[in-house]
Amino acid sequence: MLDGELCAAGLKIIKTRDTGSISAPMYAITVVGFAFWLIFGFMKGEWPIIITNAACFALSAFILLMTVLPRAKKDAVADVLDAAATRNER
Repeated sequence: MLDGELCAAGLKIIKTRDTGSISAPMYAITVVGFAFWLIFGFMKGEWPIIITNAACFALSAFILLMTVLPRAKKDAVADVLDAAATRNER
């Protein structure tokens, strides 16, 4: 369920380029939490923990990155990703 919410948030950022309502410190804590769960999954050798937390880590890290990037860089990243999504829809 969390993966879906993070995907929706990531897509919204790509489309609107608006990250004003996102707290960078909160997402930094979230990214660190997913990283710890990912490490734990590797230590235990539990693929369900590894796969789900790797996906959540990647999506959360993307949202954090887009939150801390300056506007021009954020627009450049969003333009590349939005163009790629548009090409794939055709």
